Amino acid sequence: MSGKREEERREEKETYFSCERSYGSFSRSFTLPAGVDAERATAALKDGGLTVTVPKTPETQPRRIPVQAPAPTAGREQGTKAS
Repeated sequence: MSGKREEERREEKETYFSCERSYGSFSRSFTLPAGVDAERATAALKDGGLTVTVPKTPETQPRRIPVQAPAPTAGREQGTKAS
């Protein structure tokens, strides 16, 4: 990501006049972690804040694994301990 910033500030008073200018370019870079889909990355600028969204690849998405409990045995109710 890179950009350029330019700003001019003027101040006029009864006894003086002041004008300040600041400018410059900037650049930011970062390395994406493994397991992300860089081709589907998006970026949005809102109210001066940049939000970058990089989705995970399907292989790294969390998945649900069903847990199968054994069927209750005859003569014992579920939730009671054997003596």
